[in-house]
Amino acid sequence: MRLSHSRLIALLAGGLLSLTLAACDHASNTEQHATNLERKHPIEVTSRWISQPIEVETRTVTLPAHTAEQVRRLGTDFLRNGGDILEISVSDAAGGRATAIHRAEMIKTELLRMGLQQNEIAVRVAPITEAGPVMLSYERFSLVLPECGNFSGQPSFNFENKVYPNFGCSVRRDLAQMVANPAHLKQPKPLAASDAERRGRALRNYRLGAVTDSALSEQQRGGSLSDVGTR
Repeated sequence: MRLSHSRLIALLAGGLLSLTLAACDHASNTEQHATNLERKHPIEVTSRWISQPIEVETRTVTLPAHTAEQVRRLGTDFLRNGGDILEISVSDAAGGRATAIHRAEMIKTELLRMGLQQNEIAVRVAPITEAGPVMLSYERFSLVLPECGNFSGQPSFNFENKVYPNFGCSVRRDLAQMVANPAHLKQPKPLAASDAERRGRALRNYRLGAVTDSALSEQQRGGSLSDVGTR
């Protein structure tokens, strides 16, 4: 029995559709096909210990200018790349414990003045036979950025819906360069305490219908925080 021309076309179209659906089902973008950019282009966090000797006179009340500058350089590097604690280690061999603590406190005062917090500084008096310099130590973190530039794959359409090797690499690399402190990728910095009194006052003003910052005129606001980034 001969098939009509229209029936033959219908059968061929049905077969072609079946093959297409089978191909799509085989090449569907399943979990195995999905691209995990974190795994494909990892940002590696490495660390090493920094120990820097600082010469501190026992008879001075404040640090000399050159010594203070050295402490500030280390403090700045700690804020940018350091972990949780900057340790000040000093020996009690020369002048006893009181003198040792005095030497450490001069350095600690300079670190606090430049922005470090009390909980970020630890003082350790070590029973060393020689006086020696004061040691500043901390864990310094750095990032190993993904290497981009592999354009060997096919960026255009493909039936398996796979991405080319360089896909997402520049985004991951740019993200790594925006990190303020690499140590935060290991352990995020804890949030500072909120100002409960200020928050409570804002709620009271709202409930009483008092004028809030959003209702003030441009001239009344003056240097309000709401203007930051608008000028």
